[in-house]
Amino acid sequence: MNLKHFLKKKVDLKKIEIRLFLLWSFTIFFSELNFIFYVFSFTAITRIIILKKYKRKVLIKENIIFFLILGYVFWNIISLTYSDNFYEGIKRIEKLIPLILISLVGLYTNKREYSLYSIQTFYLYGGLFSVLFGLIYTCYTFYSGNLKGITFNKGIDEINFLFFFEHRLYIGILILMIVPAIYNKIFNSKKSIAVLWLLVLLILLFVIYSTGARLLILLFVIISLILVFKELKNKIKKVIFFPLLASISIILLTLVYTHPRTNLTLHLLKNDKKLDKVDSRFNTWDSAYKLWMENFMLGEGIGDASSKLLEKYKENQNRLEYENQYNAHNQFLETSIQSGLIGLVFLCSILVSLVLESKKNKNTFNFLIIIICSFLVESLLNRNLGTFVFSYWTFVLSVNKTNARTIKINDSIRFPITFIIISFFILFSVFLYSKLLVFNPQKPNTYLTIPFEELEFNNLPKKNQLPKETNAAFILDKKKFKKFEYGYYLAPEIYSGFAQNTVNVDFGIWCYVSKDSNIRRLYIYGWDKINKEYKLSYDFKEKGSWQYLELQKMEFSGSFATGVRLDLYRETIELKGKVLLALPSFELKK
Repeated sequence: MNLKHFLKKKVDLKKIEIRLFLLWSFTIFFSELNFIFYVFSFTAITRIIILKKYKRKVLIKENIIFFLILGYVFWNIISLTYSDNFYEGIKRIEKLIPLILISLVGLYTNKREYSLYSIQTFYLYGGLFSVLFGLIYTCYTFYSGNLKGITFNKGIDEINFLFFFEHRLYIGILILMIVPAIYNKIFNSKKSIAVLWLLVLLILLFVIYSTGARLLILLFVIISLILVFKELKNKIKKVIFFPLLASISIILLTLVYTHPRTNLTLHLLKNDKKLDKVDSRFNTWDSAYKLWMENFMLGEGIGDASSKLLEKYKENQNRLEYENQYNAHNQFLETSIQSGLIGLVFLCSILVSLVLESKKNKNTFNFLIIIICSFLVESLLNRNLGTFVFSYWTFVLSVNKTNARTIKINDSIRFPITFIIISFFILFSVFLYSKLLVFNPQKPNTYLTIPFEELEFNNLPKKNQLPKETNAAFILDKKKFKKFEYGYYLAPEIYSGFAQNTVNVDFGIWCYVSKDSNIRRLYIYGWDKINKEYKLSYDFKEKGSWQYLELQKMEFSGSFATGVRLDLYRETIELKGKVLLALPSFELKK
C-alpha cells in the first residue's frame, strides 16, 4: 500500500486541513495561538504534495492575488541584495513567511472544499469569545490592579477593555470584521433574536470605543452606515429611509466626535497646536517620504530601511521618533522605503485585485476599507500580527462558494445570551464600583493610573513626617517608563478635567525619594496639553525625606491635567531605591 493510498483510506487529510482552518478562524484573535496557522499550512502543503495537486493548473483568474503576494515577497527578498544589513533583512523577511505559505496553499488548494458559512461562523464566535475574554481579564485587573485610578480619574470610558491584547489596532481590525456578520444576524433573524444581536453589537461598539483608537471607532461608523444603507434601501420607503439613515449617521458620528481622544485632538487643533505635536505620525511620514525620494525606484533595501529612517529622524531632529525607533507608521511609505516604487506597485496591485474580486464576496469591500485605512496609519506588514491578519483574510476572500457537506454549526441563541449576560455583569459592576467608591487620598489604587506596589503605613520610611496615617504607592517598574531625548520618563496623571471657563486649580502630593534612588528628577505638574505648564520639583538635597509638593492657583480653560513626573538617566538599566507617593489633594475654584 503506497502512501497516497494509505492517506486516502486511513487518514482524511482534507477533513484535518479544513478543521484546522476553522480552528485558526476561531483562535486568530490570540497571537499566542497563531502556531495553528503553521500546522494548517503544513497539513495543506503535505496534502498538495502527496496528492500531486501541484500539477493542477494555477494560472487562473482567481489566483492572481496569490501571485501578486508572492511577487511582493519575492521583490522584498531581492532588495536584500542591495542591503548592507543582511541579518536585519532576514528578520524582516521572516515576518512575511505567513504570506508565502498562504499563497502556496491558495494556489494549489481547491477552495471550493471550504464552507464560507462555517468559516464566518467560527470567526464570529471566535471574535465574540476574544471580546468576552478581554472583558473578563480587564474586570480581574480592575479589582486587583491600578485600573480603579483610571476610572476615578478619567471615567470608565477611558479603560481599554481589550488591553490584554498586544496591540489595539491589530485586534481591532480582526474584531471589526465580525461586524458585518452581526448586522446580517440582526437583519435576517426573527425579531427576538435580532434584538439579542443588536445588544451584542452595542457591547462591541462600547468595547471598540474603549480602546481609544480613533481609527477603529471611525471605521465602525463607516462600515455600519454602509451595511445599514445596503440592507434597508430597498426594504423601506424613501420617506422613512433617508430620515432614518440621517438619524443613525448623526448618532454614530456624535460618538466619534465626543470620544475623549477625538475631543482632545480637536481642542489642540483649535488652539493652533502644530500637527506634528498633535500626532507624531506627521513627523514619521515626512521623514519616510523624504527618505523614499532619495531612492525612488528601488528603496533602501529591506535590511537597511529601518536604520536609514532612524538616521533621517536624527537629521530632521525628530527626537521622539528617533529615541523610540518608530517605523514609518504607514504601510505604503514603509514598503516604498524598503523596496521602492516596484514594491509599492506590487502592494497596490494586491489591493486592486481585491477590488476587482469584490463582487464575488460581500466581505471584500468591508475588508478593503479596514485594511487600506489601517495601511495609512500603521506599518501593518512589519509585524507578524499584521501578516497573519492579511494572510487570513486574503485566503477567506478567495473562498466564494459554500459546500453543503462541510461542518454545520447550530445557530442557537445560547452564545449571544451568554455573551450579553457576562458582558453586562462585568460592565455594570465596574461602573457601579467606580461610582460608589470615590477618590480616596489614602488609597493609591483610587488615584494612580500606573502599576505600583501598595505599601501599608506601618511599612513606610519616616512615616512620622506624614500628616496622617495612609498607604503609599511604591513605583518600581521601569518597563512603564517611556523614552525621551534625555533618558526615560513616567508621568501619571493624578487628576484631569475639562473647564468651559477659566478655573483655578490647586494640586499637591506627598513624595518620598530614598537616598539610594537613581531617579534623576521628580516634579509635580499641571498643564493644559497645549503650551501652558506649571512645575514644582522635589528637593534632591533632602533625599530620604517626605516632601509636600503643591501648585496653587493654576489657571486653565479647556482640557487640563495634573500629576507627577519621574525622569531617569539614559543609561539606567533598572530602578533602584524607593520612590513613594501619598495623600494627593486637589481643589478646583471658578
